[in-house]
Amino acid sequence: MNKILRRSIIGLIFLLFMTWALVPASVHAQVYGIPELDAYIKKTMKQWKVPGLAVALVKGDTVVYIKGYGVREIGKNQGVDENTVFPIGSASKAFTSTSIGLLVQDGKLSWDDPVIDRLKGFQMYDSWVTREITIRDLLCNRGGLSEVSEFLWYATDNDRDEIVRRLRYIKPESSFRSQYAYRNCMFLTAGQVVPAVTGMSWDAFVKERIFNPLGMTRSSTSVRDLQKLGNVAKPHMEMDGRIAPVPFRNIDNIGPAGSVNASIRDMSKWLRFQLNNGKLGGREIAEAAVIEETHRPHTPIPFNPGFKGVFPWGRQFNYCLSWVFIDYDGEPCVYHNGQIDGIYAVIGFLPEKKVGAVVLTNREGHHLSDVVFLRALDVLLERVPKDWNAIYMENRKKLEEKLAKALKGLEASRVQGTKPSLPLTAYAGMYENEVYGKVRISLEKNRLVLRLSSILVNDLSHWDYDTFRGTCRDRVAGARLGPTFFTFGINSQGKVSEMKMNDMMIFKRLTDSTAGKAK
Repeated sequence: MNKILRRSIIGLIFLLFMTWALVPASVHAQVYGIPELDAYIKKTMKQWKVPGLAVALVKGDTVVYIKGYGVREIGKNQGVDENTVFPIGSASKAFTSTSIGLLVQDGKLSWDDPVIDRLKGFQMYDSWVTREITIRDLLCNRGGLSEVSEFLWYATDNDRDEIVRRLRYIKPESSFRSQYAYRNCMFLTAGQVVPAVTGMSWDAFVKERIFNPLGMTRSSTSVRDLQKLGNVAKPHMEMDGRIAPVPFRNIDNIGPAGSVNASIRDMSKWLRFQLNNGKLGGREIAEAAVIEETHRPHTPIPFNPGFKGVFPWGRQFNYCLSWVFIDYDGEPCVYHNGQIDGIYAVIGFLPEKKVGAVVLTNREGHHLSDVVFLRALDVLLERVPKDWNAIYMENRKKLEEKLAKALKGLEASRVQGTKPSLPLTAYAGMYENEVYGKVRISLEKNRLVLRLSSILVNDLSHWDYDTFRGTCRDRVAGARLGPTFFTFGINSQGKVSEMKMNDMMIFKRLTDSTAGKAK
């Protein structure tokens, strides 16, 4: 199996899925203004096959345009409006940095407090990093944590405390503070500082100190809260060549990194609050110094062709405290996107020009949110726009071609005519990885079934030699995670001794005497 090719495919799939009622407008008339934006959105929604979208444009402390488009769910005649609630994915991270900032404002902690001083039992793999890593480090993606950490939360049965506890087993990907590495578990850890300091959950704190003061009355921090609401946008994905609704993914276990839900009306208030450095309607909710600190660049993001394909409008990239700092044609831009099963959101603003926009959609795997966001900036700056849609469409085409070529290469690398070294029963049993924990493989109807969690159940089919390809029964999770391969190692006694998952994690085979011991 070609390890580099396999990892390349996973990276390409990540890039494909990354991409992170009308009110009278007060923008004065111009050649490329609000009417053109309205027509542009309607046209590009059809091209990207996005069912529903909501957009808000803000200038200073004023919402100059807000509108919903399309439907909440394909096949149902329920339109999107300014009060329709969408999950916003990783755009939630700024709520966590702002929460920390409010505690700094209250004098209860400092940005540069060591995490171990605030979070009892916290531990990283390296003891020196454990002593030195600060709350600031958690929020700006420079902790050196490996991407293996992402396996701890998505579709697993781990709660927040267990995810943070298991960070101690993850070997670093790079030296501490040496380079950028986007890791959701670091933001979760920052969120866990909130209850450690206040006695309130992160969810309760965000509601009391952010949602309520801003009047974000339709905002929440859990998909469970959506069950109590009407007017909610249903997530969608492309499945078998068509756009279809998919279930909401419960990501409460990584909440501080991505679980906020909000309407475009609520998000317009959040944007005004950010644009005006902690004020809304002239009323101070957070000190300007706190908000400005979250907008300040901290960690350079290195250029790479894949990243440039997703962000063709930027030339310099830095991560702030839960925001990304990008130049937009020479203008400083503070930005973040958010994507989780079936949604894609974008929020950003130009702090020097005091303009910004939010775009929420109920489909993932597209770049319409960025296209509309950039068009909105051009409208707010009153200038002739670039055809961002054509640029993103072309980049998307190239990325899909690369993925198709990589998948073809992967299939070609498969060695035909081989078979497993042992009978299938020999591969069944309990396996354990220090990071991930215990998993079980069973033989069901003459097929191996691997249970990584209650959601991640993989049917294993033989690939070549002692490598099997996993097909996740949860099709949404399977689409997001991409091809998963499991290679078994045979020891000198002719018995299965280990299993490698995507050449990233090694699970040791447990004997009957060790299988019952908890890690």
